[in-house]
Amino acid sequence: MASQCLSIRRRCVQTAEAAAEVLNCPFRVENGLCEWLMKSWYPTDPREQMCGESVWEVYPSCEGTYPQLYKELEYPESDDKMRERLYKAMRHIVGDGHGAAGLNFGSVLVIGHASGIDALCDSLVGDVDTPPFPFCGLTSMQKASDGSWSMTSGLEQNFLSQGHTLSDVKPSFVPLPGTKATSGLAGMDKDGDGTLTRGEWMSEFHEDAHPDHDEHHA
Repeated sequence: MASQCLSIRRRCVQTAEAAAEVLNCPFRVENGLCEWLMKSWYPTDPREQMCGESVWEVYPSCEGTYPQLYKELEYPESDDKMRERLYKAMRHIVGDGHGAAGLNFGSVLVIGHASGIDALCDSLVGDVDTPPFPFCGLTSMQKASDGSWSMTSGLEQNFLSQGHTLSDVKPSFVPLPGTKATSGLAGMDKDGDGTLTRGEWMSEFHEDAHPDHDEHHA
């Protein structure tokens, strides 16, 4: 493992710190990998709480010299802006962010969020339809000698020893892990077929995905 890159959000940093102990590999915080900053998730501006440049002061495995691509984030953020940000961040991580020659050796562990998996994969592989994923999904991509990328595994959970194991995940949907309202997923299954497509998931946040849209109330 050559390096780790991750979102500023605390749960990602905690995951990276645990991985660093096992892999003997420091991690880098990249603001560009942050989750979707939309109002339904963040009613107030969360950016003041994001201190990507100072994480190294608390977590010893953090590489504080990494130059982040994104110094500032937009709020509120549309779906298109989020995808553009993640696309650029991922290309940077395997390119200039990895070194002068880009990623020509070793591997990079990217730790992010369900809302951005599709955009992160699409940035390298292209034309990817990856659904939102509840938790702990592992996807791998590989770079060929000609510089092209391919997806070698998608949304795997077989490594988990406890909790849900969704081994039958397909590229276009995710089976719902349960019907409990607390999962936050069952209510998004618009047609009630027991699977959640990206279209269904996105429709839930349609208004928040267009924060500049004018609303008129009688």
